[in-house]
Amino acid sequence: MNRNALGYLDSLWLGHGAERLKHVFRALAAKDKGRALRLVNETSLLFPTLFILMPEIESMSLTGLSPRNLEAIRICTLRAGKPGQRPQNSSPAEFETLKWMLETGIDWDGPQEQYDAYDAVIDACAALLIKKYKYTSILPQVCDLIFRRNRKGLFIHDLVWSFFEAHDPDSLRLTARYLLSPDERDYELACKLLHLPASENSYGARQALYENFISWLNENSPYLLFTGQHFQQTSEPEPLVVDDEARYLGKRISPKSGKPLEPLTKDEVLTLLNYRKAPNDERRLLSSFSAKIRGRDRRMWQQWLHGDLAQQVSIAKSEWEAV
Repeated sequence: MNRNALGYLDSLWLGHGAERLKHVFRALAAKDKGRALRLVNETSLLFPTLFILMPEIESMSLTGLSPRNLEAIRICTLRAGKPGQRPQNSSPAEFETLKWMLETGIDWDGPQEQYDAYDAVIDACAALLIKKYKYTSILPQVCDLIFRRNRKGLFIHDLVWSFFEAHDPDSLRLTARYLLSPDERDYELACKLLHLPASENSYGARQALYENFISWLNENSPYLLFTGQHFQQTSEPEPLVVDDEARYLGKRISPKSGKPLEPLTKDEVLTLLNYRKAPNDERRLLSSFSAKIRGRDRRMWQQWLHGDLAQQVSIAKSEWEAV
Protein backbone atom coordinates (compact mmCIF):
# COMPACT_ATOMS: atom_id res chain seq x y z
CA MET A 1 0.00 0.00 0.00
CA ASN A 2 1.16 3.52 -0.82
CA ARG A 3 1.43 5.23 2.55
CA ASN A 4 1.59 8.63 0.84
CA ALA A 5 -2.02 8.09 -0.20
CA LEU A 6 -3.20 7.38 3.35
CA GLY A 7 -5.44 9.76 5.24
CA TYR A 8 -4.38 11.63 8.37
CA LEU A 9 -5.77 9.12 10.89
CA ASP A 10 -4.39 6.08 9.06
CA SER A 11 -0.96 7.71 8.85
CA LEU A 12 -1.08 8.45 12.57
CA TRP A 13 -1.80 4.84 13.42
CA LEU A 14 0.74 3.28 11.04
CA GLY A 15 3.43 5.84 11.83
CA HIS A 16 3.00 6.31 15.56
CA GLY A 17 0.88 3.45 16.90
CA ALA A 18 -2.59 2.96 18.34
CA GLU A 19 -2.11 4.92 21.56
CA ARG A 20 -0.90 8.01 19.72
CA LEU A 21 -3.83 7.74 17.32
CA LYS A 22 -6.35 7.58 20.18
CA HIS A 23 -4.71 10.45 22.07
CA VAL A 24 -4.68 12.77 19.04
CA PHE A 25 -8.25 11.84 18.08
CA ARG A 26 -9.55 12.54 21.60
CA ALA A 27 -7.83 15.91 21.65
CA LEU A 28 -9.08 16.77 18.17
CA ALA A 29 -12.67 15.77 18.94
CA ALA A 30 -12.63 17.85 22.14
CA LYS A 31 -11.43 20.90 20.21
CA ASP A 32 -13.16 20.48 16.83
CA LYS A 33 -15.75 17.70 16.71
CA GLY A 34 -16.66 18.51 13.11
CA ARG A 35 -13.11 17.97 11.86
CA ALA A 36 -12.76 14.75 13.86
CA LEU A 37 -15.92 13.42 12.22
CA ARG A 38 -14.79 14.45 8.73
CA LEU A 39 -11.49 12.61 9.23
CA VAL A 40 -13.03 9.41 10.57
CA ASN A 41 -15.70 9.49 7.83
CA GLU A 42 -13.17 9.69 4.97
CA THR A 43 -13.96 7.07 2.36
CA SER A 44 -10.27 6.08 2.22
CA LEU A 45 -10.14 5.22 5.93
CA LEU A 46 -8.79 1.76 6.77
CA PHE A 47 -11.01 -0.46 8.91
CA PRO A 48 -8.30 -1.10 11.57
CA THR A 49 -8.16 2.63 12.24
CA LEU A 50 -11.91 2.73 12.90
CA PHE A 51 -11.63 -0.40 15.06
CA ILE A 52 -8.97 1.23 17.24
CA LEU A 53 -11.06 4.40 17.58
CA MET A 54 -14.35 2.67 18.42
CA PRO A 55 -13.92 3.01 22.23
CA GLU A 56 -13.08 6.71 21.83
CA ILE A 57 -16.10 7.29 19.57
CA GLU A 58 -18.35 5.59 22.12
CA SER A 59 -16.90 7.32 25.18
CA MET A 60 -17.27 10.76 23.57
CA SER A 61 -20.77 9.93 22.25
CA LEU A 62 -19.83 11.15 18.77
CA THR A 63 -22.75 11.41 16.39
CA GLY A 64 -22.75 11.99 12.65
CA LEU A 65 -20.78 8.92 11.63
CA SER A 66 -21.06 7.81 8.01
CA PRO A 67 -23.46 4.92 7.23
CA ARG A 68 -20.46 2.67 6.49
CA ASN A 69 -18.86 3.40 9.85
CA LEU A 70 -22.13 2.88 11.69
CA GLU A 71 -22.63 -0.43 9.91
CA ALA A 72 -19.06 -1.54 10.69
CA ILE A 73 -19.53 -0.72 14.37
CA ARG A 74 -22.82 -2.65 14.36
CA ILE A 75 -21.11 -5.68 12.84
CA CYS A 76 -18.28 -5.49 15.39
CA THR A 77 -20.74 -5.15 18.26
CA LEU A 78 -23.02 -7.96 17.11
CA ARG A 79 -20.39 -10.24 15.65
CA ALA A 80 -21.12 -13.92 16.12
CA GLY A 81 -19.45 -16.05 18.73
CA LYS A 82 -19.47 -19.01 16.33
CA PRO A 83 -18.27 -19.13 12.72
CA GLY A 84 -21.08 -18.67 10.23
CA GLN A 85 -23.59 -17.36 12.79
CA ARG A 86 -24.51 -13.94 11.47
CA PRO A 87 -25.56 -10.70 13.13
CA GLN A 88 -29.31 -10.09 13.31
CA ASN A 89 -31.16 -7.27 11.52
CA SER A 90 -28.59 -6.90 8.74
CA SER A 91 -28.87 -3.72 6.71
CA PRO A 92 -28.64 -3.16 2.93
CA ALA A 93 -25.17 -1.69 3.48
CA GLU A 94 -23.84 -4.86 5.12
CA PHE A 95 -22.22 -6.46 2.08
CA GLU A 96 -20.24 -3.41 0.95
CA THR A 97 -19.22 -2.69 4.54
CA LEU A 98 -18.03 -6.26 5.08
CA LYS A 99 -15.96 -6.02 1.89
CA TRP A 100 -14.36 -2.79 3.10
CA MET A 101 -13.67 -4.23 6.55
CA LEU A 102 -12.03 -7.37 5.19
CA GLU A 103 -10.19 -5.88 2.21
CA THR A 104 -8.66 -3.01 4.19
CA GLY A 105 -8.24 -4.97 7.40
CA ILE A 106 -7.08 -8.46 6.48
CA ASP A 107 -3.40 -7.55 6.07
CA TRP A 108 -3.13 -5.64 9.34
CA ASP A 109 -2.70 -6.83 12.93
CA GLY A 110 -5.02 -5.37 15.50
CA PRO A 111 -3.83 -3.40 18.52
CA GLN A 112 -1.98 -5.67 20.94
CA GLU A 113 -4.51 -5.36 23.76
CA GLN A 114 -7.39 -6.13 21.36
CA TYR A 115 -5.61 -8.67 19.15
CA ASP A 116 -8.06 -11.53 19.72
CA ALA A 117 -11.10 -9.27 19.35
CA TYR A 118 -9.79 -7.89 16.07
CA ASP A 119 -9.09 -11.35 14.68
CA ALA A 120 -12.59 -12.44 15.69
CA VAL A 121 -14.09 -9.54 13.70
CA ILE A 122 -12.04 -10.44 10.61
CA ASP A 123 -13.11 -14.09 11.00
CA ALA A 124 -16.76 -13.01 11.24
CA CYS A 125 -16.40 -10.86 8.10
CA ALA A 126 -14.92 -13.78 6.16
CA ALA A 127 -17.68 -16.13 7.34
CA LEU A 128 -20.46 -13.71 6.40
CA LEU A 129 -19.00 -12.86 2.99
CA ILE A 130 -18.43 -16.51 2.09
CA LYS A 131 -21.50 -18.16 3.67
CA LYS A 132 -24.15 -15.45 3.40
CA TYR A 133 -23.08 -13.61 0.24
CA LYS A 134 -21.21 -16.41 -1.61
CA TYR A 135 -18.41 -13.92 -2.22
CA THR A 136 -15.52 -16.20 -3.17
CA SER A 137 -13.23 -13.51 -4.59
CA ILE A 138 -11.71 -13.23 -1.11
CA LEU A 139 -10.53 -16.87 -0.98
CA PRO A 140 -6.89 -16.07 -1.94
CA GLN A 141 -6.69 -13.43 0.82
CA VAL A 142 -8.31 -15.72 3.37
CA CYS A 143 -5.94 -18.54 2.45
CA ASP A 144 -2.91 -16.28 2.87
CA LEU A 145 -4.22 -15.12 6.26
CA ILE A 146 -4.66 -18.71 7.44
CA PHE A 147 -1.02 -19.52 6.76
CA ARG A 148 0.24 -16.17 8.05
CA ARG A 149 -1.57 -16.66 11.34
CA ASN A 150 -0.39 -20.24 11.60
CA ARG A 151 3.25 -19.12 11.38
CA LYS A 152 2.59 -16.92 14.39
CA GLY A 153 0.86 -19.69 16.32
CA LEU A 154 -2.48 -17.85 16.24
CA PHE A 155 -6.01 -19.25 16.09
CA ILE A 156 -7.08 -20.39 12.60
CA HIS A 157 -9.92 -22.87 13.12
CA ASP A 158 -12.85 -20.51 12.39
CA LEU A 159 -11.08 -19.07 9.36
CA VAL A 160 -10.35 -22.56 7.97
CA TRP A 161 -14.00 -23.48 8.46
CA SER A 162 -15.17 -20.46 6.46
CA PHE A 163 -12.55 -21.08 3.77
CA PHE A 164 -13.75 -24.60 3.03
CA GLU A 165 -17.43 -23.66 3.43
CA ALA A 166 -17.09 -21.91 0.06
CA HIS A 167 -17.25 -25.42 -1.44
CA ASP A 168 -14.91 -24.22 -4.16
CA PRO A 169 -12.27 -26.60 -5.58
CA ASP A 170 -10.05 -23.57 -6.20
CA SER A 171 -9.56 -23.38 -2.43
CA LEU A 172 -7.62 -26.64 -2.77
CA ARG A 173 -5.33 -25.19 -5.43
CA LEU A 174 -4.68 -22.16 -3.24
CA THR A 175 -3.82 -24.39 -0.30
CA ALA A 176 -1.64 -26.70 -2.40
CA ARG A 177 0.72 -23.82 -3.27
CA TYR A 178 1.97 -23.94 0.30
CA LEU A 179 3.26 -27.48 -0.24
CA LEU A 180 6.10 -25.72 -2.09
CA SER A 181 6.83 -23.25 0.70
CA PRO A 182 10.33 -23.43 2.23
CA ASP A 183 8.70 -22.77 5.62
CA GLU A 184 8.09 -26.11 7.34
CA ARG A 185 5.04 -24.71 9.14
CA ASP A 186 3.39 -23.90 5.80
CA TYR A 187 4.18 -27.33 4.42
CA GLU A 188 2.84 -29.17 7.46
CA LEU A 189 -0.37 -27.14 7.58
CA ALA A 190 -0.99 -27.60 3.84
CA CYS A 191 -0.59 -31.36 4.28
CA LYS A 192 -3.01 -31.29 7.21
CA LEU A 193 -5.65 -29.22 5.40
CA LEU A 194 -5.44 -31.36 2.26
CA HIS A 195 -5.31 -34.58 4.27
CA LEU A 196 -1.99 -35.59 2.73
CA PRO A 197 0.89 -37.48 4.36
CA ALA A 198 3.72 -35.13 5.36
CA SER A 199 6.55 -37.02 3.70
CA GLU A 200 10.22 -36.10 3.58
CA ASN A 201 10.46 -32.32 3.67
CA SER A 202 12.96 -31.82 0.87
CA TYR A 203 12.24 -29.59 -2.13
CA GLY A 204 12.08 -32.63 -4.43
CA ALA A 205 9.60 -34.41 -2.14
CA ARG A 206 7.43 -31.29 -1.79
CA GLN A 207 7.48 -30.72 -5.56
CA ALA A 208 6.44 -34.32 -6.21
CA LEU A 209 3.66 -34.15 -3.62
CA TYR A 210 2.38 -30.90 -5.14
CA GLU A 211 2.44 -32.21 -8.72
CA ASN A 212 0.73 -35.46 -7.72
CA PHE A 213 -1.97 -33.59 -5.83
CA ILE A 214 -2.66 -31.15 -8.69
CA SER A 215 -2.82 -34.06 -11.12
CA TRP A 216 -5.27 -35.83 -8.79
CA LEU A 217 -7.31 -32.64 -8.41
CA ASN A 218 -7.52 -32.04 -12.16
CA GLU A 219 -8.73 -35.59 -12.66
CA ASN A 220 -11.22 -35.66 -9.79
CA SER A 221 -12.43 -32.07 -9.48
CA PRO A 222 -15.86 -32.77 -11.05
CA TYR A 223 -16.52 -35.49 -8.47
CA LEU A 224 -15.36 -33.84 -5.25
CA LEU A 225 -17.68 -33.53 -2.28
CA PHE A 226 -16.86 -31.23 0.64
CA THR A 227 -17.53 -33.09 3.87
CA GLY A 228 -18.00 -30.18 6.27
CA GLN A 229 -15.43 -31.64 8.67
CA HIS A 230 -13.46 -29.00 10.57
CA PHE A 231 -11.01 -28.61 13.44
CA GLN A 232 -13.77 -28.24 16.05
CA GLN A 233 -14.76 -31.84 15.25
CA THR A 234 -11.41 -33.56 14.81
CA SER A 235 -7.71 -32.78 14.91
CA GLU A 236 -7.35 -34.26 11.41
CA PRO A 237 -10.36 -33.15 9.36
CA GLU A 238 -10.85 -34.56 5.88
CA PRO A 239 -12.43 -31.59 4.09
CA LEU A 240 -13.28 -33.41 0.87
CA VAL A 241 -13.72 -36.85 -0.61
CA VAL A 242 -14.16 -38.23 -4.11
CA ASP A 243 -17.68 -39.44 -4.82
CA ASP A 244 -16.91 -42.86 -6.30
CA GLU A 245 -20.33 -43.23 -7.90
CA ALA A 246 -20.07 -39.89 -9.71
CA ARG A 247 -16.57 -40.71 -10.93
CA TYR A 248 -17.71 -44.15 -12.11
CA LEU A 249 -20.52 -42.65 -14.19
CA GLY A 250 -18.52 -39.58 -15.22
CA LYS A 251 -21.24 -37.27 -13.86
CA ARG A 252 -20.36 -33.89 -12.34
CA ILE A 253 -21.81 -33.27 -8.90
CA SER A 254 -22.41 -30.27 -6.69
CA PRO A 255 -19.40 -30.07 -4.36
CA LYS A 256 -21.78 -28.97 -1.59
CA SER A 257 -24.72 -31.38 -1.86
CA GLY A 258 -23.19 -34.26 -3.81
CA LYS A 259 -26.17 -34.28 -6.18
CA PRO A 260 -25.57 -34.65 -9.95
CA LEU A 261 -25.61 -31.34 -11.80
CA GLU A 262 -27.64 -33.07 -14.51
CA PRO A 263 -30.31 -35.72 -13.81
CA LEU A 264 -29.29 -39.35 -14.34
CA THR A 265 -30.75 -41.10 -17.38
CA LYS A 266 -32.62 -44.38 -16.91
CA ASP A 267 -29.60 -46.20 -18.35
CA GLU A 268 -27.29 -44.48 -15.86
CA VAL A 269 -29.59 -45.35 -12.95
CA LEU A 270 -29.53 -49.03 -13.94
CA THR A 271 -25.74 -48.95 -14.40
CA LEU A 272 -25.36 -47.40 -10.93
CA LEU A 273 -27.64 -49.96 -9.29
CA ASN A 274 -25.51 -52.70 -10.84
CA TYR A 275 -22.31 -50.98 -9.62
CA ARG A 276 -23.62 -50.89 -6.05
CA LYS A 277 -23.75 -54.68 -5.99
CA ALA A 278 -19.94 -54.86 -5.97
CA PRO A 279 -17.97 -55.00 -2.68
CA ASN A 280 -16.42 -51.74 -1.43
CA ASP A 281 -12.89 -52.50 -2.66
CA GLU A 282 -14.16 -53.41 -6.13
CA ARG A 283 -16.31 -50.26 -6.31
CA ARG A 284 -13.25 -48.13 -5.61
CA LEU A 285 -11.30 -50.03 -8.27
CA LEU A 286 -14.09 -49.62 -10.84
CA SER A 287 -14.45 -45.91 -10.06
CA SER A 288 -10.72 -45.23 -10.49
CA PHE A 289 -10.48 -47.33 -13.63
CA SER A 290 -13.56 -45.69 -15.14
CA ALA A 291 -11.98 -42.24 -14.80
CA LYS A 292 -8.70 -43.41 -16.33
CA ILE A 293 -10.17 -45.16 -19.36
CA ARG A 294 -12.73 -42.40 -19.96
CA GLY A 295 -9.94 -39.86 -20.32
CA ARG A 296 -7.98 -42.17 -22.62
CA ASP A 297 -10.62 -43.56 -24.99
CA ARG A 298 -14.25 -42.54 -24.57
CA ARG A 299 -15.61 -45.15 -27.00
CA MET A 300 -13.77 -47.94 -25.23
CA TRP A 301 -15.05 -46.58 -21.90
CA GLN A 302 -18.67 -46.71 -23.11
CA GLN A 303 -18.23 -50.33 -24.17
CA TRP A 304 -16.61 -51.23 -20.85
CA LEU A 305 -19.25 -49.40 -18.78
CA HIS A 306 -22.08 -51.30 -20.46
CA GLY A 307 -20.48 -54.69 -19.95
CA ASP A 308 -21.60 -56.93 -17.08
CA LEU A 309 -20.11 -56.23 -13.65
CA ALA A 310 -17.85 -59.27 -13.51
CA GLN A 311 -16.37 -58.37 -16.89
CA GLN A 312 -15.77 -54.77 -15.77
CA VAL A 313 -13.94 -55.95 -12.64
CA SER A 314 -11.86 -58.43 -14.61
CA ILE A 315 -10.74 -55.84 -17.17
CA ALA A 316 -10.00 -53.25 -14.48
CA LYS A 317 -7.90 -55.70 -12.45
CA SER A 318 -5.93 -56.89 -15.45
CA GLU A 319 -5.20 -53.31 -16.55
CA TRP A 320 -3.99 -52.27 -13.07
CA GLU A 321 -1.84 -55.40 -12.73
CA ALA A 322 -0.26 -54.64 -16.10
CA VAL A 323 0.51 -51.09 -14.95
